[in-house]
Amino acid sequence: MPWLNITTWQNGSPAFFSFFSRILWYNTTMDIENLSLEELRELNWKILKRMQKLRKMKLYGDLQKFDAGDRVSFKGKGEELLTGTVLRVNQKSLTVKTDQGTMWYVAPALAAKIQLPQQECDVNIYREPEIKWQKN
Repeated sequence: MPWLNITTWQNGSPAFFSFFSRILWYNTTMDIENLSLEELRELNWKILKRMQKLRKMKLYGDLQKFDAGDRVSFKGKGEELLTGTVLRVNQKSLTVKTDQGTMWYVAPALAAKIQLPQQECDVNIYREPEIKWQKN
């Protein structure tokens, strides 16, 4: 393949750098009109892989916003607004039990966390019980 260049690292082990790896590493622009079919396929493959990586990073970022026990709202099938509690944070979705008792798998991008009002709490609500020691 003429677009595949074999080079060696400083330690002597071979490394393969394709035409696009060299172009994209050194240049920010390239003319795709003069590329062969194989080169266009390689470029397409690299673009698809990059898009998959960006989607996965966004999904993981969205999932990290939620924890089990959080109250969330989301739109159901009939555009109705449903509220519920997150039971589990899965690899790609949230398992939510609605207030009506139904279970839903919800994409994290479609769920919104409900901020519950902060309850005023007295610092001295919990007090250690006084222990009275008796001497025998």
